[in-house]
Parts: sequence; C-alpha cells; structure tokens
Amino acid sequence: MLRAVIFDVDFTLFHPGPELGPEGYQRLGAEHGLVLDPARYEPARLAAIEETQHHPELVHDEEVWILFTEQIMVGMGGEPDGCRECAIEMVRRWERHHNFFLYDDALPTLA
Repeated sequence: MLRAVIFDVDFTLFHPGPELGPEGYQRLGAEHGLVLDPARYEPARLAAIEETQHHPELVHDEEVWILFTEQIMVGMGGEPDGCRECAIEMVRRWERHHNFFLYDDALPTLA
C-alpha cells in the first residue's frame, strides 16, 4: 500500500515573507509608479478572491494568479492600466523560495 502526505506549501509549512505582504506590494508598486495603500491590502485580497472564484473563463494557471494579483493592486489604489506588469513581477516573487520562511513548528511536527 502506498502511503503519502501532501502539504500545500504556503501557509502550511512555510509562510510568505515581508516582500509578499502589504508593504512588499507597496514597495514593488512604487517601483512601477503605483501608489498602493498597505492598509487596503486585506480587503483588496478578499475582494480579489471573490472575483477570481466567480470568473467563468479562468482555469487554474498562471493567468489566474496574475489577474488575482492585479486585482489586489487595483484594490490597494493602483491605476488599473498600470497594474498588470507590476502584478506579473509580484507573481514571480511568489515563485521564489527565498521569499518564504519555514514555520517554527514545521520540522518538529514532521519528525
């Protein structure tokens, strides 16, 4: 019999670092000429989840993550026409392992 445990990495074993949080969005936005308000991150993220889940044409691929991130940036106050390239760069940051940190209890739990 095959036995396996599969974990979703982010928010299970690893947590995103500051570059992937509200201030990280703000800093990256500034590099792209966007003014993003970190205080609006959480409501923008929740609205983006709702919108993305109800989008009839999207499949689970990279475009979903780009659209999701772009919607967060617009919700944080970014100009809609200027958010796409910034969102693409933020999605790339989510793909880099050095932007995540292992939860303190992850290794003891797995041992």
